[in-house]
Amino acid sequence: MKRIHCSYALIIISTVSLLSAFYLQIELELVPCKLCIWQRWPHVINILIIVIFLTLPKNQNILVFFGLTNAVLGTLLAGYHFGLEEGYWMNVFSCSGLQGLENLNSKSLLNVLKNTPISSCEKVQWSIFGVSLAGINFLVFFILFSLWAMKRYLYFSNYESNS
Repeated sequence: MKRIHCSYALIIISTVSLLSAFYLQIELELVPCKLCIWQRWPHVINILIIVIFLTLPKNQNILVFFGLTNAVLGTLLAGYHFGLEEGYWMNVFSCSGLQGLENLNSKSLLNVLKNTPISSCEKVQWSIFGVSLAGINFLVFFILFSLWAMKRYLYFSNYESNS
């Protein structure tokens, strides 16, 4: 696989992942939890890194390092979320509820709470073939990590063969 094909695969996978998440949220009205929202950011960062990689020919080794680091962090975040859903560990984050409710009177507070969708990070909202969205995202990030590792290998093997 050529380096450019890895770049296109990386950007396509992250774009499809984000579009799928937005489709499920908007069209199927699945309410994402806090970790679901956090898991979108590594995809956005991945797309930005690849766009910069494709447009700037210099310092690509730094971008490959950032891409690998982003893929590792995305994999850890998705793995943590998947582990919560499967009950492997307890949640250390506050995954549901609202912030900034201190200055509301009781009527306003009740109104805000009634109109706020709350989704628990431990609850599987949707799955396919018994795998939750967090599990699918874990697999997607593992694939992204593998592609970044291949990109690093291709970049440095090509670099050494040209020097």
